[in-house]
Amino acid sequence: MLTRVQSLRGRSARCIFAAIFCAGGFLWSAGAAAHDALGDQIAALTREIAADPDNARLYLRRGELHRLDRELPAALADYSRARRLDPGLAAVDLGAGRAFLEANRPAEAKSSLERFVRARPDDARGRLELARALVGLGSRSAADAHYARAIALAPDLRPDVYFERAKSLRAAGRLSAAIQALDEGIARLGPLASLEELALEVELARKNYDGALARLDRIFPPTARQETRLARRGEILVAAGKRIEARETFRQAQRLIEALPSRLRQTRAIQRLEGRVRSSLESLRVAGPEREKTDAKS
Repeated sequence: MLTRVQSLRGRSARCIFAAIFCAGGFLWSAGAAAHDALGDQIAALTREIAADPDNARLYLRRGELHRLDRELPAALADYSRARRLDPGLAAVDLGAGRAFLEANRPAEAKSSLERFVRARPDDARGRLELARALVGLGSRSAADAHYARAIALAPDLRPDVYFERAKSLRAAGRLSAAIQALDEGIARLGPLASLEELALEVELARKNYDGALARLDRIFPPTARQETRLARRGEILVAAGKRIEARETFRQAQRLIEALPSRLRQTRAIQRLEGRVRSSLESLRVAGPEREKTDAKS
């Protein structure tokens, strides 16, 4: 990863740039400074291309810079030129596929990325980008096979890859598979809140309320403040039909909120939470004692 590249002048700078490209991408700060830095690099590469116009790799590198600078037509033109000069340069198809995805053109991305995967079947980047293109086309089952292969090839991928895969599976109605994918990420990367939160949502969607409650307890450990956990626990209990237990849980949450210092109670987040708790208690009150008796018997 790279936050700033000062220049591309000279042989050593070109080697650094090539190494960064092969590592899989760049990290740029937002704003005019980043844009200007990219512009300087593009200008430097343009001068190199003028001196060596048949060098496909120079066009590939400039195409990557144009893509990072959100100049997608210019990026695609450079990728096309690089491909004509060197049809065997597989990285062109990866770059073009990414550019098409960023332009919301998944069908064209799919074609480019399929060529890349055929040439580099064990490259996790190509599998991941192809999965994203297939999701964009609604081909979620085919996408999942590529997500799974990308994770197998590079198990230390970022948490959002596991998150993406699980969301795609959930959208396809494959809830058990979504839970399995999230648990795989949690096992490899640790109990990350983002993955546990999505797993909780999926457990609720498949009406596994005990599973949802267990996830909730992992998201909010005993050392954390508990008012939010209790409010969410109450909502899960309502969904599970345990209204008496839910009412007591909401009351516990309300007591904790009321005990907070004034400066905290006046924050927008706590005020919203307090409103949720009061609304839930009112809904349970309106349901009446007869409903609670029924719940107690069940």
